[in-house]
Amino acid sequence: MERLEEALAAGRLRVLFRSRVRAIRATEVELDVPGSAGDETVTLANDDVFVLVGGVPPVALLERAGASLDPSLRPVPAAPGERGAGLVRALAIGFGVSLVALAWALWNLDYYVLPLPERPAHPLHAFLRPGMGAGLWLGIASASLIALNLLYLVRRAPGLRLRLGSLQAWMTGHIATGVLAFLCACLHAAMAPRNSVGGHAFWALLVLLVTGAIGRYFYAYVPRAANGRELDLAEVKTRLGRLSDEWDQGQRRFREVARDEVCRLIDARQWKSSFLGRVLGLFGVQRDLRRLIARLHREGRAQGIDEEQIAETVAVARRAHRTALMAAHYEDLRAILSSWRWLHRWMAALLVLLVVLHVVNAFFYGTFFDGSAG
Repeated sequence: MERLEEALAAGRLRVLFRSRVRAIRATEVELDVPGSAGDETVTLANDDVFVLVGGVPPVALLERAGASLDPSLRPVPAAPGERGAGLVRALAIGFGVSLVALAWALWNLDYYVLPLPERPAHPLHAFLRPGMGAGLWLGIASASLIALNLLYLVRRAPGLRLRLGSLQAWMTGHIATGVLAFLCACLHAAMAPRNSVGGHAFWALLVLLVTGAIGRYFYAYVPRAANGRELDLAEVKTRLGRLSDEWDQGQRRFREVARDEVCRLIDARQWKSSFLGRVLGLFGVQRDLRRLIARLHREGRAQGIDEEQIAETVAVARRAHRTALMAAHYEDLRAILSSWRWLHRWMAALLVLLVVLHVVNAFFYGTFFDGSAG
């Protein structure tokens, strides 16, 4: 009460005592406010209206006022799956640059299919070899893209205050630049990486790309908000609670069976504390879900349930399973991603070291051996 009086005295809050609601519209409310000269009609802009009329819900009053309390008429909430990775956009960019790289390779295929000893006699050798022409610039582009790719680690570091752009945009760029850096490195090596520092850097980049794809699979199971921020456990449980309305729609008995089976799946499989055990638990629970979905399709058809109802139930089961998995194994999923990040970052550090050594070697041979670095 003291805080309320302080806010009133400071003019931060206006309270209309003994007011009566005259009308509620989409963006405003009309009130009759008692005054010295009689009631005064006041119109206020509003976003929401709270009906606080006691401990017993005034269902009949709200229904007469036009408010529906039927759960089946509520809009279906958005799926609580992972968001913010920008995967589709990144894959589209990666696919586009892959097509460009493929077109380049096909255009110069007569050079790339030659054995290494025969390439110096080809008229395009000076242009396509790693140390000159387009081959050299492709190597510079690959190294630049690797540096740009690693800026994602700076963006998501909690101790740094770099907040330019959303995590979704940075993840999109991280995936796209990784794919493009590998393609440029492949063309820089003239499609034939050698047993050298540069060749080892190429294979390290390939391993980093493959482990990045695996990490993206793990990344999808850590719950996130639309901006890419990892959700805490309370927020995940809130999402799980919102699914109760979806279970109450359609074929009640069939959906109750599906809901019970989803809960059983989450509780049945035991996750180990090791990184490998957790990964096997994640893969195993996905296999169990696929089997459950197939069984629900069979049982639904056997009961004569409409295919559309079966599809809707299966869709809800998938969302419920994913959200329940996040809630039940929140720490396990975060531990998987944390362990993978540790391994991925050390591989990235090795790649950076090899790239630096490769650049130093190329500069040394280019300086002292008349540009013949390769």
